Amino acid sequence: MQVALFKALKSVKIGDDMATAVVGQLEERVESVVDSSIVRFERVMSENITRVEGRLATVEGRLATLEGKFGGFQATLDAMKTQNIFIGILLSIIGLAIAAGPIIAKVVR
Repeated sequence: MQVALFKALKSVKIGDDMATAVVGQLEERVESVVDSSIVRFERVMSENITRVEGRLATVEGRLATLEGKFGGFQATLDAMKTQNIFIGILLSIIGLAIAAGPIIAKVVR
C-alpha cells in the first residue's frame, strides 16, 4: 500500500520529500489506530475473562453447596435404612412370638 500511495502522490506532482512524509504520517496513523484497537480489545477481553471467572466461582460455590446437601441427604437415607432394618427385625421377632407362642405354651404346661 505504501508504494502505491507513494506512486500516486508522485503522479500528481508531489515531491519525494512530501510524498515520503505523507506515507510516513499515514503509517503512523494506521499503527496508532491498530495499537488503540488492540488495547481496547485486550481491555474488553480482560473484563470478559474476569466476568467469566466470577461466574465460574459462583457456580463452583453452588456445586459445593449441592454436594453438602447431597451428603446430608445420603446420611438421612443411611439412617432410614438402619431404621427399616431394625423395624424388620422387630416385626420378625413379633411374628415368631405370635407363631411360636402357642407351641411354647403347650410345651411349658
